[in-house]
Amino acid sequence: MTAPAEASPLDAAYSERARLVAFLTRVYPSHWAEDPESPGWPVICVHSPAGQMCWHVGSDDVPLFPAGLETRANDWDGHTTAQKYERLGALGLAAAGRSGRFSAAPGTVEHYVWRLIGATDRMAAGWAETAPGSPRRNELWRDVHSAADIAAAAMEEGPAEAERMTQAGRAMRERECLRRVSVPADDPQPRRFQLHRDVDVSGVSGTGIVADGVVWPDGSADVRWRGDRPSAVHWDRAEHAEQIHGHAGATRFVLLD
Repeated sequence: MTAPAEASPLDAAYSERARLVAFLTRVYPSHWAEDPESPGWPVICVHSPAGQMCWHVGSDDVPLFPAGLETRANDWDGHTTAQKYERLGALGLAAAGRSGRFSAAPGTVEHYVWRLIGATDRMAAGWAETAPGSPRRNELWRDVHSAADIAAAAMEEGPAEAERMTQAGRAMRERECLRRVSVPADDPQPRRFQLHRDVDVSGVSGTGIVADGVVWPDGSADVRWRGDRPSAVHWDRAEHAEQIHGHAGATRFVLLD
């Protein structure tokens, strides 16, 4: 008897996302639709107060969704992935009585659930652009695993445990960041870097290469922002710049030297 093949990391990421989207279908009116350009990937359409949100779902993940959801004609309203997550974030913000982008009410289960959905979408978007075993692909996969564990803790043990895990993960990333951006003691030369933004959390700087910088031999750093309103910022510690501008993996510090 042949053992079943283990799911690829990308398929596992899609399944993680499907579980969270299935949760949304239990909260808001939803239905299935078909996408002629993606046979074998039915579309789930969620109609929320913030607007329509659609995701492709792998055929193996369809059983995760409530039975009895009807299939209708594809009524996709043309929203982009960025607009979809603006709407998703707006739901949590509306519940908290606030306004903003790409966030949810802190201290709620939804906050951690939506972080997982965002992590899986970033992984799916960056998968084709990264090589197997590359640091960036490993980072994407690690972020999904971490977000999944934290979301599960939020749902099963409460937001307080999820926040404890988040803080522990942040401390670990800070230690890794310090090792990565430090200037080697045996070669004290400035090191150039760029900020590559995969997701524009603030809605201001856009995506792509948004800034250039230098890490100095004493561990400080200077960052020069690109765009229509360029500016320069000095940081006493390079790792502090990554902690502030990294947005939990949405922006990457890419060393050039």
